Amino acid sequence: STNAEALLNTGFGLKATGGAVYLMGHQPNGISLLGAVNFGLQIEGYTVARSGANFVLAYATPGSANIGVSTADPMMLRINEWMPRPSSGNDWFEIFNPHNQPVALGGLFLTDNLNDRFKHQIPALSFIGGGTNGYVKFIADNVVVADGGADHVAFKLDNAAESLGLFTAE
Repeated sequence: STNAEALLNTGFGLKATGGAVYLMGHQPNGISLLGAVNFGLQIEGYTVARSGANFVLAYATPGSANIGVSTADPMMLRINEWMPRPSSGNDWFEIFNPHNQPVALGGLFLTDNLNDRFKHQIPALSFIGGGTNGYVKFIADNVVVADGGADHVAFKLDNAAESLGLFTAE
């Protein structure tokens, strides 16, 4: 690698299941936070990019202007598959996107109790792909992981009887 590449290498990676990026700067009185973004579930082949004051799903355009991606209607998403008490690992369920376009998941709600539709909110800047990438597996382990765990939900599945719901804020 060249010296320029070495200077641009952060030495860390970002998780596809979410996290945060912080831009820090040296100030006369120490180091200060210049900017930050928290993000949720990411999809292969797309970036999160600044568009004005906001961040949006975008095409990868390093070194040139950001180009946002048009997303499909979340009302077409479906709960596709679920597994309570698997032979190994945690309970899980899957959301399916039948569109060819990706869908923004951030701000949608998941629940195992249809009378409590706001039980678990999907973090901002979370997305599901389209076409052959139109699936997201959520781990139903009742553990909310603060950094890089946007695929975990705050409930478990009941093996005897269960409801699963996907709701908008409205």
